[in-house]
Amino acid sequence: MTRPLSGLDGIVIDVETGGLNPKTDALLMLGYIILSDGQPVDEGMFRIAPSLSLQITSPALSVIQWELRKGDRAEWDVLIAFAHVVEAVVWERGKPHVIGHNVDFDVTFVAEAYRRWRQSN
Repeated sequence: MTRPLSGLDGIVIDVETGGLNPKTDALLMLGYIILSDGQPVDEGMFRIAPSLSLQITSPALSVIQWELRKGDRAEWDVLIAFAHVVEAVVWERGKPHVIGHNVDFDVTFVAEAYRRWRQSN
């Protein structure tokens, strides 16, 4: 039986957000798994402290208690760390496949977070 990811080099990403709008809603978590020949070789997950200027519009997530999120990292810190992960993958394997459940949604949220970060620096 052939496995769907057999032989694939790539990065699986998943995000958790405070809503559906990448321009106004918070990016709360960013996770990744690095695949080499279809096998996981590295993984990580970043919890992000939401900026006060961003919203959590999802009713399910609006119950998050901000005190419990104090250990989370600043969005810019996570973006820099994730950029280093992607850079290492590209350096070692060339342009990777980007894989996810709803990858367009996830990539759009990450790209918008980078845009916000670039505009503020």
